[in-house]
Order: sequence, then C-alpha cells, then structure tokens
Amino acid sequence: MKSAFLKMSGMLAIATLLGVACDRPISSKNGSSTSTQARVYTVAAEQVTTSSAVLKGSITMGSTVAPDLKIGFQYSMSAGIMPSNSTTVEVTDTDANYHFSAEITGLEPSTVYYFRSYVHQEGKDTYGETMSFTTLDFVISLESLDASDIKSSSATLKAKLDLTDVSYTSLEYGFYWGTSETSQDKKLDGGRIINNEYSALLTDLEPNTQYWFKAYAKLDGQTSFGVVKTFTTEDIPTPEPDRSVTVGSDHVSAVSAVLMGRAIFGSSVASDLIVGFQYSKSAGILPSNSTLVEADDADANYNYTADITGLEPSTTYYFRSFIRQNGQDTYGETSSFTTKELSSLLHTQEATSISAVSAKLNADIDLTDVQYQTKSFGFYWGTSAGSMTNKVTASEGAGSVSADLSALNPARQYFFQAYIVLDGEELKESVSSFTTKDVSSLLETLDATNIEGKSAVLNAKIDLSDVKYSSISYGFYLGASVTLQDTNLDGGEITGNTFSTSATSLEYEKQYWYKAYVTLDGQALYSAVKSFTTEKDPCPEGAVDLGIVMTRTDGTTYNLYWAECNLCKDGFVSSPEKYGDYYAWGETEPKSNYSWSTYKFGTSKSGPFSKYNTISSYGSIDNKTVLEPEDDVASVKLGGKWRMPTDEEWRALKNNCTVEETFIGMTFIGITLTSKVPGYTDKSILLPASGWQEGTSRKSSHYVYYWSSSLNTRYPYSASYAEIGLAGTPCSPNRSFGLPIRPVSE
Repeated sequence: MKSAFLKMSGMLAIATLLGVACDRPISSKNGSSTSTQARVYTVAAEQVTTSSAVLKGSITMGSTVAPDLKIGFQYSMSAGIMPSNSTTVEVTDTDANYHFSAEITGLEPSTVYYFRSYVHQEGKDTYGETMSFTTLDFVISLESLDASDIKSSSATLKAKLDLTDVSYTSLEYGFYWGTSETSQDKKLDGGRIINNEYSALLTDLEPNTQYWFKAYAKLDGQTSFGVVKTFTTEDIPTPEPDRSVTVGSDHVSAVSAVLMGRAIFGSSVASDLIVGFQYSKSAGILPSNSTLVEADDADANYNYTADITGLEPSTTYYFRSFIRQNGQDTYGETSSFTTKELSSLLHTQEATSISAVSAKLNADIDLTDVQYQTKSFGFYWGTSAGSMTNKVTASEGAGSVSADLSALNPARQYFFQAYIVLDGEELKESVSSFTTKDVSSLLETLDATNIEGKSAVLNAKIDLSDVKYSSISYGFYLGASVTLQDTNLDGGEITGNTFSTSATSLEYEKQYWYKAYVTLDGQALYSAVKSFTTEKDPCPEGAVDLGIVMTRTDGTTYNLYWAECNLCKDGFVSSPEKYGDYYAWGETEPKSNYSWSTYKFGTSKSGPFSKYNTISSYGSIDNKTVLEPEDDVASVKLGGKWRMPTDEEWRALKNNCTVEETFIGMTFIGITLTSKVPGYTDKSILLPASGWQEGTSRKSSHYVYYWSSSLNTRYPYSASYAEIGLAGTPCSPNRSFGLPIRPVSE
C-alpha cells in the first residue's frame, strides 16, 4: 500500500500540471516565508532504551510539491546539529495524518542525543525544531563466582548473569582469565545459562599455580565485567600404596551379616586381583582361626560386599577386608559386629486352640536381613522338657509359623520349641509348654432319659471346638456292672453338641452302667460312668410280653400283654394246655347248652338282638361294636386291665408271631405262637386246641378258635373270632356258640 505522503505527492503533481496554484507560505532554511512549500515539525522522541530510540515528526504539505521532496531526521551528540557532525535518517512513508517516525539504534547508554526533522525540496533543506533525549543507563546483573572442581590441571569457572527486563539484540558472555591479577587476556566462552548462572571448564592448567578470572557479558556491543576472582590449582598427588579399607557391616541378623570393604589402588590393578574378608570369633584374626570369604565383583569404585551366613546368635564376630594381587595380601583394619538374639528371628509363642486332644503350636518369625538359600521350620515337642523327640513341620503365615498337634492325651502337660533350618544349619528357640484340657471339656456322659422296662435313651455332650482330627466315631459302652461296660452302641447323629442312642432288649428292674466314648484318629477317649435302673415289668402276673405295641385311634400307643392261660369261671386255668370254660359272645358265665334258646341278647340268628346291633333288620340299632366291660367275661372275672382282645389285636398277634403246631408225643395239644419282635423272640404262648361247643355238643379241630370282643358288623348275629392253625375242621360260629377266652391286658 502506498503511503499517504506518496498519494498526496501525486495529487500535488497533478495540480501543478493543471496550473492550479496554492499560496501557502513555508519556512525557508533561514526561516523566511518565500513560497508555499511543505513545512516539517519535530516531535518528542519515544521508546528510549539504553541503545535505541524512536524519533518522530510531522509534515504540512504546501500548495506545490517538488519532485525531489524528501523527509527524515538528523541526530547527533552535539547540540549544534550540522550535517557534518550528525547522522541523517531518511523516512519514506507517513501515516494518514502525515506523521512519520524512525527508530535509531546503536546508541550509547546514559548519553544525551539531539535531533531534528527535515524536509528536502527543490534542492533545499528545511528543518524542524531541535529536540533531545537521553538514553537509559546500561544496567545488567553480572557477578563472578568462585571457581569449583579445582584439580591439578583444570577448574570450573562460574558466573551469575541476570538479564531480566534487559532489552538487547545480540549477546555474548564468558570469562577472561590469566596468570596475572592485573591482566586477564585469555577468553573462554560461557556455557548455557541455567537459573541465571553459566560456567565453563578451564583445562590444560599448570599444577600448583594461581590463576585470576572475571566474568564478562556483551550486549549489543556493550561489554560489562564482573569482579576479578582467583584460584590455585592442586598439586599433582603422590600415588598412594595399594590398601584395603574395612568399611563396616550391615543387615546384621541372628545368623547372617553383610560385610563391606573398599580397595584403593595407587597404581594399576593386577589381573589376579581377589577381594574379600576374613572373619572369626577371635579378636586376633589369623588365617588359621578365621573363615575367608571372597566378595562379589567390586563396583567401579572398588567397593565390595560379601554375605556371610551360618553365624551363631548373640555372638560377637571380628572381621577385616583384604585384597590379594600379585600374590600379596593387604588387610584393612579389624572391625566387629554382634549378631542379634535368636528371638529376633524366631520366637516360640504360646500354644492356642488347646483342646483335650489337640493344640496349635505357634512361633513368630522375622527373616529381615537374614541371608540364606534354603529354609525350613517347625517344632519339636514331647511330654518332657528334656526329651522333645517328636517333630512336626510348620506352615508359614504373615510373620509367623504354626503347626497342629492331634491325638494328644487329655489333662497332660506338653513341651515344645520352635526350630528353623537355614542352609542346613538348625537353630532351636526357647521351650514353652501347655496342658491339654480334661476329657470333660470334650465329652460328658449325661443322664439317661426315657427309661422304661426294656429300654432307655443314653445321652452325651460333645464339644469339638478347637479339636483337630481326621476321623471320628462315638457312642456308648453299656453293661450290667460298674466295672465292665462291654456293649458298644453307636451314637447316632450329633445334634448341637449332643448325641444319643437307644438301648433296647434290657431286663426289667435292673441297674445298668454306661459311659460315652469318642475315637479321634484311632485314639479312644471315655467320659465318666453313669447308671440307670429299668422300670418294673408292667406285664401283669399271668401274662406274657410278646413285644406287641398297639396304636389307638388317637395316635397313642400301648403295650399288649397276652395271658398265659385260658379263662375259667374262677379265673385262669392252672396250666397253658388246659382248655378252660366256654362262653357265648357277650355272656359272662359258662353253661351246658350253647344255642339261641339260651342266648342272652337274642333268640334266633335273625334276631331281634337286644344289644350290639348295627343293622335294623336285626332289631333296634345301638351301633355298639365292642363288648362293654359288663359283657366282657375277662373283665368281669379278672378285673383290673384284663379284657377280651379285639379283632385287631388278634390280627396283631398273628402278624408278630410264628405259628407252630404243638404235640405231646403224637397228640396235638394246640398252637404255639412265638414272638418275632426283636428282643422278644424268646417269648411265646400256647393256645390249646379247645375246640368249641355248639348246643350241648363239643367240637374239636387242628384249628384253634377264640372269641374277640368285636362285633361282626356285617352280620350282627355273629362276632369276630380268631382262627389260628395250619390245618383242621373249619368253624363258623354265631354269637350263641361257646368258645374259649384268652384274656389280654395293657
């Protein structure tokens, strides 16, 4: 884009060609107004720095514009500005308001400069007012610092340079140095500025020589210097003899330690170099009384270490480093360390989870700083502190080891101590002890319950908390002697902390002794002996208990006892094979004629019946189906709980017994029923072959027939009866027939 000044020049030029005249006076060189030409004005300088400034001016255009028109500035350090003593800066552009400026650089700091604007036209110069400005002071922060890393032939020179808020276009910095305090004529470039500091390594110096140096910084041609500093190079050291340094020990545990040493060489290192340590429990270390251990490879500075293991706890060891080269040994000074107590590594703790037969052994373990390749641990234990011959391997937890013991004896003291084996060396810790609990803490015989004449429930309490085992069995031993219980009864399921079992086939009114037992991993434990006495035999005199249990309609049960003999008018007959008397159903006295004409509750088979009837065609219905006590001959003759058996009770007898014909010689005398109920298989009754009586005639058969107390509800003229046998003449008795009676009791 062309400047406004150039545009105006073109317009003026056109105006001149057209003959347009403009009469605006301008100042000539001497200030007179002889023509209407451009006029220039000087404006105050801006953006003054230590080495630069911006000069400013403006121009008012005349009515005519000369073809050689130029504008700019002259500036000088002299107040009387002349072309000969000043610098001219030409400006080729203006802004839209004909203001123009020029930046001048390369000025001196803290210096007064004079300047004026000018316009050149028609071969003449016209000037604006002379003005001045003063450049800023040249201020930078530069400080020579002390030299460092001073060697015999080198040193590091250092300086601090802060260029914060300093404006510059070029920068150079470094050091001047030399061997004279008054002349440092050698130049050394500085390195990168980091955190306002820079440095440079000075080399090829002479040993034991004093040098002087100062920092410098050159900004835009202006150079600043720091103060002069000095240093003296080191002398070339005399080579030290080869020597070994015993540095010390570290990671000392109860059984191991790390030895530290360093080799210092005054000359070259031999190819056969060996470094290491000698250690001993004797302060006077000699090859003959010490152990030699070679160290691992040394580091770049010939520091080396060696792990030593298999040490004794709480023991002082002496050691020294050595180096061996060219066949010669050099030793460091003797030092010492004391291993820690064994308890710092392994400590036997109290046993836990103690039961009557088991316990958990415990120990703390801390292998911090312990040097080893292999390890194992466990416990020795036994019943004597001086003889712990049993050994068990332990499992490792977080800072601890433990092992379970089982199959111990109750109420017994046991001793144990922890051990650890490191790289084949075994260490034993202090001895501790525990006492197992009494058997009663694990097993207790409880009182028997549900004691009856032939059975009882044996009970025990068992607590397996903290008990360690792999296999278990439990139960009771039962016997009829306080000193001998030899019948083993299984204990059944454990419910809560108890188990029970039923003892059956016992004898009436007899004392029994029993004890609970538990067998853990083959070890049997017994609790205290208890006793109970069975109840008196509830079976009445003259009856046999065949073990038959009946259930009533309400769900309750009762034992059914069978009379040994048949019934007669005076009670029981004297022996089982005797027949006894015959009775019509529902009558209570024997008679000679058993027919409808003599029957108490009816006169014919078709009725009517005065009692025990369920069908209207047989007379009045009373729905009585079982003989009432006053019509039950057994109840009437014997009293108490004696009565005639029901039809259901006869069936129960047959179902629970074996049936066998009984003979005396070749004569059939009856049927023997022997109980099949466990515990009662030695019990039986004989039903004699009494036959029956119809009218005045007595009939016989190999079957035996007996009345029940139950009515035949389908045919009320008859009653239910028992027919038992293997073969014989059948009988279909009605209520008027005479049949024998075999009583029962509860």
